Amino acid sequence: MKILVINQFSKKIGGIEVLVEKQIKDFQKNGHDVFTYFLDDSDINNSDIIRHGKRIKNISTYNDNFDEIHIHKVKETKDLYKIMALGKRVIGYIHDHEIYCPRKSKQDYFKNNCHEAYNRSKCSRCTLYLTKTIQGNIGFFNFKKFEATLNFYKTLDEIQVFSNYMKNNLIQNGFNEERVKIKSVTKSPVLYPKDKRYESDLLFCGQLIQGKGTNVLLKIMRLLKKANLRMNIVGMGNDYWKIRNFIKKNELEEKVKLYGHRNDVKLFMRNSKLLVMPSTWQEPFGLVGLEANSQECPVIAFDIGGISDWASLSPGNILVQPVNTEQYIDRIKDFFNLGE
Repeated sequence: MKILVINQFSKKIGGIEVLVEKQIKDFQKNGHDVFTYFLDDSDINNSDIIRHGKRIKNISTYNDNFDEIHIHKVKETKDLYKIMALGKRVIGYIHDHEIYCPRKSKQDYFKNNCHEAYNRSKCSRCTLYLTKTIQGNIGFFNFKKFEATLNFYKTLDEIQVFSNYMKNNLIQNGFNEERVKIKSVTKSPVLYPKDKRYESDLLFCGQLIQGKGTNVLLKIMRLLKKANLRMNIVGMGNDYWKIRNFIKKNELEEKVKLYGHRNDVKLFMRNSKLLVMPSTWQEPFGLVGLEANSQECPVIAFDIGGISDWASLSPGNILVQPVNTEQYIDRIKDFFNLGE
């Protein structure tokens, strides 16, 4: 088949681009002729970009047809209607909450998790008609454009998500249940080597932001002051300096290592005893946990969002009632037989 894969970025910013690259490789492995189109391809000279597939630079001048078009995360859909006409079948992928939540996180201003469907009246009060721009500035939220994107995805032949939780969210927001399919994500078949340079008892991998549980992370580090445990933290985010200052203030430099952004996270996973995944927001899936399991590293996480879809499949994983921080700490103590 002749296939076109579309995504906003070619640069591997996060888990979405990792999944997109894997999909392209799998299509090619199965003998398909794969083309790619990235709406933001400004990092073409960056070494850490998706290079697989035949790149289309200007889709507006492309006239050949495709058997399938796969649309991942894009910021605007107004230019995609013409592209849809080039495909016999168009499949969309919903990776996160942004498609049906103006705040993008399914949380209100006070970080309380939301369980309701999109409603312009309610959501406008929640957002105060404001949003944060790419540059980090505050701007007015465009509800008309938001609803156009939501309706665009509802017209596609099929929608694929990665968890039952996400499927239920889409159905709640008016998607045709028969068109929403759950795409299975398999573990990496490659087991990385043991390496003492990456060894730790505890490992955190991900964005250092409040929704990913940095407040819980601070409590875990307080535990390290009393216990003979070491921890590696891999990732960047708004709370990076907060974490770094906490480590320095509490003299934890010998026990906690901050590595920032890394491309070799699976080596850290392979050489760690337990991945802490203290996300307090409703994770759509939580790919980092599945990646840790692929490296024989168990995960402790709150049973929230789509996490249980993969976490419940491995007996070594630990699911904690959300968001019970004390129980989370106690389960870490149990794992390492620390007692009281």
